Amino acid sequence: MAESSDVLKQAIAASLNLLSYREHCRQELKLKLAQRGFCAEIASSAIEYCITQGWLDEARYTECWIRSRAAKGFGPSRIRSELGAKGIDRALVEEQLNLSECDWFELAVKACHKKLSHQETGSLSREQKLKLTRFLVGRGFSLEQARAAIE
Repeated sequence: MAESSDVLKQAIAASLNLLSYREHCRQELKLKLAQRGFCAEIASSAIEYCITQGWLDEARYTECWIRSRAAKGFGPSRIRSELGAKGIDRALVEEQLNLSECDWFELAVKACHKKLSHQETGSLSREQKLKLTRFLVGRGFSLEQARAAIE
């Protein structure tokens, strides 16, 4: 019994160490603890302890992820998809996307300008506009946001 208590303390220490570098979601932390040799039960217990202590907060993680990805020029659809792949609850993702102060239309315009560097969108051919639209939609912007950015 004392041995499992020591292993749990080690798992908590490893979790805290990982969380001191950056925010993690449950799924990431569980995977990293497994990579360090902790069994699923111990990892889950350590994660629950971190949650009760406020060290691991998926709302905070989601907020940071949205801010980071938006700053890199990704749109809400792509961010939503990435967070879903990380096991973040859909309702939480939608809540955080709504709370974010991102102007997705403005971010689409910035991504458009960055892609074009110095070329004006008004002088684009139809094919170039379609290609740019596909690029923006692939980055996670809606068709409406992409069209507005190109205009």
